[in-house]
Amino acid sequence: MSIFKNIIKLEFRNFKDKSLHIFLLVFTAIASLFVYIVLIRDAQTIDRINKQKLKAEFKAISSSLINKAVYIPTSQKLYDQEYITIRDDQIDNNNLLLVADSFIFGTNKIYLLDNQLYGKIEFRNDTNILYPLRKVTNLITSLTGKAVLINHQYNKHLTKKNFITLSTLTDLTGKEVGNVIILDEKQHLNQTIYVATPILIFFLLLLLLVAKKVLQIKDKANTKLNSSQTINLNTIKDISFDEAVKGFSNGIRIIDKNFNVLYTNKAFEDLTSIKRGKANSCTCYETFGSIYCHTGECPVVSITSSEKEIVRNEIRFQPNGKKLHIELHAYPILNPNGEIVAIAEEIKDITNNYIIEEELRQSENQFKVFIDSLPFGVYIEDGITNQIIFQNNYLKQLTKGKNFNDYLKEHQNNITDIHSDESEIQITDENGRLNTYAFHKFKFIGTQNKLKIGAILIDITRKKEVEHYRDVLSKAIEFTPISIIILSPHFEFEFINPNFTELTGYNIDTLYSKSILDVNLEIGSKNLIEQALNKVRAEENWQGEIQIRGKNGQKIWVSASFSPVINSKGELQQILAVFENITRRKEYEKELLFAKTKAEESDKLKSTFLNNISHEIRTPLNAIIGFTSFLSDESISAEERRGFSEYIYKNSQDLLRIIENILEISQIETGSISISKREFSVNSLMNEIFREFDEIERGDSPIRLSLRKEIQHDDLIILSDPSRLKQVLKQLLSNSFKFTPNGFVEFGYRLKDEHNLMFYVIDSGIGIDQDKINYIFNPFRQADDSNTRQHGGLGLGLAISKHIVEKLGGKIWVNSLLGSGTSVFFTIPFIPVKMKFDNNTKTSFRAEFSWPGKTILIADDIDANFIYFKALLQKTNAKLIWAKNGLEAVNLVKSNQNIDLVLMDLVMPEVDGFEATRQIKLFRNDLPVLGQTAFPEKVNRNKLADYGFDTVLEKPIKPHQMLFIIDKFLEN
Repeated sequence: MSIFKNIIKLEFRNFKDKSLHIFLLVFTAIASLFVYIVLIRDAQTIDRINKQKLKAEFKAISSSLINKAVYIPTSQKLYDQEYITIRDDQIDNNNLLLVADSFIFGTNKIYLLDNQLYGKIEFRNDTNILYPLRKVTNLITSLTGKAVLINHQYNKHLTKKNFITLSTLTDLTGKEVGNVIILDEKQHLNQTIYVATPILIFFLLLLLLVAKKVLQIKDKANTKLNSSQTINLNTIKDISFDEAVKGFSNGIRIIDKNFNVLYTNKAFEDLTSIKRGKANSCTCYETFGSIYCHTGECPVVSITSSEKEIVRNEIRFQPNGKKLHIELHAYPILNPNGEIVAIAEEIKDITNNYIIEEELRQSENQFKVFIDSLPFGVYIEDGITNQIIFQNNYLKQLTKGKNFNDYLKEHQNNITDIHSDESEIQITDENGRLNTYAFHKFKFIGTQNKLKIGAILIDITRKKEVEHYRDVLSKAIEFTPISIIILSPHFEFEFINPNFTELTGYNIDTLYSKSILDVNLEIGSKNLIEQALNKVRAEENWQGEIQIRGKNGQKIWVSASFSPVINSKGELQQILAVFENITRRKEYEKELLFAKTKAEESDKLKSTFLNNISHEIRTPLNAIIGFTSFLSDESISAEERRGFSEYIYKNSQDLLRIIENILEISQIETGSISISKREFSVNSLMNEIFREFDEIERGDSPIRLSLRKEIQHDDLIILSDPSRLKQVLKQLLSNSFKFTPNGFVEFGYRLKDEHNLMFYVIDSGIGIDQDKINYIFNPFRQADDSNTRQHGGLGLGLAISKHIVEKLGGKIWVNSLLGSGTSVFFTIPFIPVKMKFDNNTKTSFRAEFSWPGKTILIADDIDANFIYFKALLQKTNAKLIWAKNGLEAVNLVKSNQNIDLVLMDLVMPEVDGFEATRQIKLFRNDLPVLGQTAFPEKVNRNKLADYGFDTVLEKPIKPHQMLFIIDKFLEN
């Protein structure tokens, strides 16, 4: 518009070429200087940012790089010859440099040695480690591509244009002696500026020359126009307006002062549908007039009066009656003398814009109605002042017309930052009811590019209540000890709780949308789940017990219930299944049934046992009582008396063995059997067992007894319970002698492996049927439990032996064939040790013992025991002294230095045997003290040694064994 206006005004002003030239020159110089200053400042800023960025990058990686490059040894031995260890007194401070930024090399101290720089790290109080800095710089260069150098490494071609200083180096006086630099091979922007600035000046000068040429052309045009002093219609028509306004999209109309149309362009014709020939031959109000025609606001009248120009929107009509919305711009056309010769109108069609604006206004009104109708609050506030500039009807009703921010300060219940993007706030309404609202804020650019803040306030009170109940229900479902499953009407999984996952190993991701019938959950062919689903499909409940596959494939019994969930239309909406794990209950039921069966069997066995025990006890008692009664008959010879005594002794041993077995099995059933491990010689124990069976137990039996030992020397000392081991071997040997009418019995041991010692008893007896081997180790069970069996017994020996072997840490097993003998093997842990003391003896059988001049103190509170010991020791010619308690025993030892040995009972009144022995050993440490107890299983061998006992005898004490032990200590 401005170009056309300048042309059609026909007013070309003269100005002086010299002044314009000076102005352009000054403008060019100032523009060049301004551009140069701006580029220099930007280059410096970029260089400074680049330097800071390089420093930051170097600092970020320095610690990890130093850790990789620098190895600090953990001992005085250095594994890298490049490191130097130096004491404080060896450091020359003249060669010590300080780094301003310690992060560069992990230390602020650098040491110059032999023209090499080293980082100094304090290693101990007076020792330092020097590591070569080139390891750090080389690693940084290889990782980052930027070389880090120190001043003595400068190359001659380096200039300040291609490096950046990281830090300075100073000596101990603070004098700067060098720098740490990073090479930057990229060309700095300053160099570009040096080249770009002359080029910029060149183009500005070229622009100046072009402007000068344009002025010369314009000057010629002014000269031509000034030659004409008047303007008329013909002169205006001679001007090529069409060429001047070619390409104009707005309509152009020129009107003289008499309202005649002088000119219209093609765009005017297109706009008004009025042909140019017709328009140019009429007045302006006859063609495309307006409501302002013939009034004082007519553009021609207004401009010819005093107005400089008129700009306004109008409504005009085409000849066919079509209404147009236009933007009118009217201004005067002046001659060189400044006189108005015509009025120009530029007309722009804004009908589409008007329609759009109208639609926007309607949309705005519609949007406002929509916002006011929303069931939640909306407001807009200024992004700078935070003042609310709009709030919808919802908020107006909530706040009773108040500003929402002011209302919130009065009624907000919880302390929440409402300036955050999302939050929840609680507001107490006028009725005192606490409501919860979701509060969302967001920023947007409004009109005139101004920042606005929008906010939405949604009442979520009901939602929070539902969520609360849902969370409670969800927690209940999550932590319930039963499995809950929700299926679709087509039996597809929709939900499972964690207990179901724990029970079966399936998760919802695996099962979702799968049919429960396709999961192969049920074990067996009863198809109970399918039956339950059919019941539910008929809107009936189903309950029952189902065995399903659990996690890791185990079988699980569940008490299951399936129930239909019916919607409001009476249709099956979902299926609720509940599984309760009753596997343990099923196992209890099974165990209870098994226990019942076992109890019935045990009751039967105990009835048989009671019958047997009556027989087994009465048999030796009958012999003992019968043969005892014969001893008082004077008509019986001495030889017959000795035979009767042997029968009495043998049956007494049988009766004792029965009683011991009954006590042992009772302890096993109550779990009170004890193991007392100590150090003992295996060979001595085996020899002792062999002597007892060969010289005493076997009697006149024709069976050949043999002992095999893998290790012949006597220094095989192990840690175990010798009494229990002896008990097992004697029980097995007794069984072999009992069930072997003739042939042999062999027992012994060998090393099974480096951790186990294996004992065995082999016989050539009657053997055991294979069907009965599995239960011969059970209490009260025998291979032959019929009333016609040839061999007696209670069926407890092997059960006791098995339990003892297992308590010792081993295992026992049997190999046997009916009629081919039996082999019993058992193992115990092989723990070789050195002997502390041993109560076993290694002597041969002696018929008589004589200890004249020896005094033996017997400490026992039971009269019968003393009488027994007195009768047993009568033929030994030893002097006997009796103490009835521990205190009396201590006093007798103090007062009688001739006492050579003490037989000490462990359990006595006033002072027990333990304390009495301890006191005696304080003043007679060399006096042998032999303990005697009826509770060997409760005696700890280490405890006996700590109190000073030399050994212990277990009641009932066997006479020959006791004599051997006493003889051993009296001889020593």
